[in-house]
Amino acid sequence: MMLLVITAIILTLTYNAVLISENKGVPLSLSHSFYIFGGKDTWGYIFYGYLVAMFMLLIVPMMEMTPEKWEFLPFLALGSLCFVGVAADFMDKDTNVIHVACAGISAYISISWCVVVGYYYIPIIFAVVAAYFIYKDTVNKIYYLEMGAFAAPLTILLFYYINN
Repeated sequence: MMLLVITAIILTLTYNAVLISENKGVPLSLSHSFYIFGGKDTWGYIFYGYLVAMFMLLIVPMMEMTPEKWEFLPFLALGSLCFVGVAADFMDKDTNVIHVACAGISAYISISWCVVVGYYYIPIIFAVVAAYFIYKDTVNKIYYLEMGAFAAPLTILLFYYINN
C-alpha cells in the first residue's frame, strides 16, 4: 500500500511540476491543465489520465484505513474526481456543470474523509497554507485550494502507512 501512496505523491508532484513549467508559472487551477496541455486536439486528456491514475492508486489504501461504515467516502471522493477528468473541457457549457459540481463534491468528500479517519487537523493546516498563498497570489487561488484538497489525503495516507 505504501508503494501506491508514494507513487501517487510522485505522480502528483511530477504532474504539477510539468504543468507549472509548461504554463510558465502557477496555473489558474489544476483543471486548466486540460487547456495548457493542448485541449482535446492534442495532450489535453493527460489531465483525465492523471485523475483516473489517482483513483486507481488511492482507492485501496483509502478504503483500507477507512472505518467500515464510512467506506463509501473514498469511492465517492475519487469517483467524483474521475468525473472531473471526463468533463475536462470545463469552458464548454455542456460539461461545465458536471466538472464544477464533481470538483466541489470531490473536495468536500475528501476533506470529510480526513475528518472521519481522525486527522481533522491536516485539512486545517493545508487550508492555512493555501490561505497564505492566496494572500500572496490572488489570481491563482483555485489552484492553491485544489492543492490543499489533494495534499491533505495524500499526507494522511503517507502518515498512516509510515506508522503502520
